[in-house]
Amino acid sequence: MTQREAGTQEVSAMHGEVGYVLTGPSEETVSRYISHLKAAIDRALRGTGGDRDAFARLGLKREDFEGLGPIGRLAVFMRAQAALADQRMTSALVRRLIGRIPACDDRVKAHGFSRNLITANGDQYCAKKIYSSPTAMANMKLGELTTTPTKTGAGSYITTTSDYVSGSAHACDESSPKAGATNDIVYYAHTWAAGEATNANINRFAVVDNVTDAGEADATHTLLTALLDPKPVPKGASDTLKILDNVTFLAT
Repeated sequence: MTQREAGTQEVSAMHGEVGYVLTGPSEETVSRYISHLKAAIDRALRGTGGDRDAFARLGLKREDFEGLGPIGRLAVFMRAQAALADQRMTSALVRRLIGRIPACDDRVKAHGFSRNLITANGDQYCAKKIYSSPTAMANMKLGELTTTPTKTGAGSYITTTSDYVSGSAHACDESSPKAGATNDIVYYAHTWAAGEATNANINRFAVVDNVTDAGEADATHTLLTALLDPKPVPKGASDTLKILDNVTFLAT
């Protein structure tokens, strides 16, 4: 990835991107939606199948995706969708691009892409991983505030007051954190299933070193924060929310 990649931001020696999908049914639908959409984009970039025609109708070209990772490619596609005024046309294109997932476009309630920010404590954590054994940053928490992510201060952690989403502190899944598309990328993922972290006003998330069901007193235990976009994410009791996060280490 490059510093100019859609959905990324250089932070110290790292940059990162975030993607989310909110659906009504099971986690399986979320995973299939993402995997089928990625495959459709790959097919279109290779110039095979009807997916290329759907890309043309969205005004997209191969050059729009050059140098982008999987989440960056999805970001370009979703932004092109959002630019279309006719939502019925958008729905038809989604059905075309995600293949044969029955009624999937009706079940996906929201999706989006944004940037994460490594906190000052996160910088120190990554350094300590080289010469010591700090507590692993392998968990996620959700928050309600719309505070812009910052290296320090209120934007660098999910707070305890009118922010932390009850029941959202979970260990990452998919055996993450783990290597991403290349070995210089750390990949994080978690799915909040139906009945978990139900909240109509989810606006941000953080990667932390604990699963304490509460917000943080300060940024000591936080690796990164990010605002979800678009927001808020209204997770109902029967909804599933999946967040994917990449952190890319740069040669600086």
